[in-house]
Amino acid sequence: MENTEIHAVPNTLMVVGLACLGINFFARRMPWSPPASQAGRTSSHPSLLSPSSLPSSCWCYAMKGNLESSLKIGLKNGIPFNKDTDMPGRCFQKQTIDRLQMAFQCCGNTDFRDWFEVQWVSNCYLDFSTKNVKE
Repeated sequence: MENTEIHAVPNTLMVVGLACLGINFFARRMPWSPPASQAGRTSSHPSLLSPSSLPSSCWCYAMKGNLESSLKIGLKNGIPFNKDTDMPGRCFQKQTIDRLQMAFQCCGNTDFRDWFEVQWVSNCYLDFSTKNVKE
């Protein structure tokens, strides 16, 4: 993958998750006496939990575009090497791309035409001295 600040998305989502865990932990530790009708229930302090949930969910939703663009960049950089399994480590990459395509039911970056632009034969089997072989 290219280094185009893709790692900001998972790190940000981890920070949001840790912030929610921390808020929930401290909200449960606060002394709060529930009304008699809720005495048997386990509950947290609603004045802290509800306001923290809304910004967290909005933040995660705002990061959706960055996550999709990072997936597109990763597929764009990985698809040309999809059938090149001669290099060490490429078999895992091919397996990962195939799983992504099956999970999201997609063919290429945009549609099936992307696969006609991909070199399916490994470079070690091509004779670059002939004019029929294009790079």
